[in-house]
Amino acid sequence: MKRIMSYTRFVLLISLIHYFTISLFSEEWTVPTDQSDKTAPFLFTAESVQKGADLFMKNCQSCHGNPGKANYANMDPSPGDPASEKFQKLTDGDMFYKITNGRGTMPQFKMILSEEDRWDLVSYIRSFHTGYIQPEPEVATMTSSGDRATMTLLYDSLAKMVTISVYTVKNDVKSPVKGAEVLFFIKRYFGNLPVGEGARTNEEGIISYPFPEGIVGDSIGQVALIAQLNESSGYGNAKKTIMVPLGVPTEWVSLTADRAMWNINFKAPVWLILSYSLTVLGVFITLIYIALQIRKIFLIGTDYDDEQSEKS
Repeated sequence: MKRIMSYTRFVLLISLIHYFTISLFSEEWTVPTDQSDKTAPFLFTAESVQKGADLFMKNCQSCHGNPGKANYANMDPSPGDPASEKFQKLTDGDMFYKITNGRGTMPQFKMILSEEDRWDLVSYIRSFHTGYIQPEPEVATMTSSGDRATMTLLYDSLAKMVTISVYTVKNDVKSPVKGAEVLFFIKRYFGNLPVGEGARTNEEGIISYPFPEGIVGDSIGQVALIAQLNESSGYGNAKKTIMVPLGVPTEWVSLTADRAMWNINFKAPVWLILSYSLTVLGVFITLIYIALQIRKIFLIGTDYDDEQSEKS
């Protein structure tokens, strides 16, 4: 009886979790007004539509199916058909926001695709709306801050300063980008090390950043410095990497030289090898013990049958 009650409570708990999950994600997906009004910073073209189609095939088709075919996956909440009226009633900003941030089973594509890739997806989805008219780039700049930007990166080894220039080129005219946030990183073995807070370009589209002291470099002090535009600035996420001789010369030890978690099996930490071995040994001993107990029960049953046969 207790087992039945426990099973009933378990089923009830799962049902409640399912109910609240469905209730949460079945609510209307509201996009903030400032994001809903956002428009693409470049004109949609046949090229951007094709790029979006390729991205859709790789990242979206498994759930959304083929646009216009209504063969999307049977999921709750439903992913829907991007060519449907429900999708096409969304603003460009709505689409971009939802692609960027995701919800429920839909991933956050800001972690997977660049800003430009996400706008290419919007471009592809809009290609299924015959009446869609995109704002001209001049109109789009009012809410998206401008065209794609280019970034150059230089360094002064004496002053230990890194200088970055950010600009756009339109009709062969170069224009500096003011107020664009630039993020700095130093490449390390496992990911990138952030350097300071994000700084913004001045009126001339330039920013100078002092290189921090004591950064470990390679054997001759070379360090890989990465500068990247913060895509929220509205100019894409242009990225540059250069090697600068501003680090402390260091002879790096090979990652496989010492015992470590990421090393090959026989160079794993001793405690990890012992823990694993003892765990496996414990599992085998438990299985042998269970087998012996089953055999013991079988023998007891056999003896009992023999006794009953002799009595009869």
